[in-house]
Amino acid sequence: MRLLAIAASITGLGVAGLLPVQGAAASGLPASPPQSRAASFAPVVIEWFSVVQPRSGQSLTVFSRFVNNNKPIPGAQMAATLTVGTQALGNVRGNATNAKGVARATFTVPQAASGKTLRVSVTLTYKKHTYKGVDTVEVEA
Repeated sequence: MRLLAIAASITGLGVAGLLPVQGAAASGLPASPPQSRAASFAPVVIEWFSVVQPRSGQSLTVFSRFVNNNKPIPGAQMAATLTVGTQALGNVRGNATNAKGVARATFTVPQAASGKTLRVSVTLTYKKHTYKGVDTVEVEA
């Protein structure tokens, strides 16, 4: 077929469905060497609360799930920072992620958060690297 395509191009005759073969394809080599794929590590921190509308003075637990490619990552240490607006209200130490990649930290909702949005910034530390997530909850007045 390659000779037919060359003959058609030399004589000026068109051959339907045939195109001249050029470059790497003509030599039988792949167009480019296969790319090796390094194992990607792009973990995700997912967080949620035990109560949807807490009250100040109430116990509240923030949970986090740590996954990579939807597979749990156990052994990451959790910490959380509580803020309202720009005011930091406190830090809470949680446990390490379990076999399902889930950790939690329990705290009492501060009085200063009453009627406001409480922001909880979660930090998971894993193999000397930190991974962050943030969630908010409206505190009843």
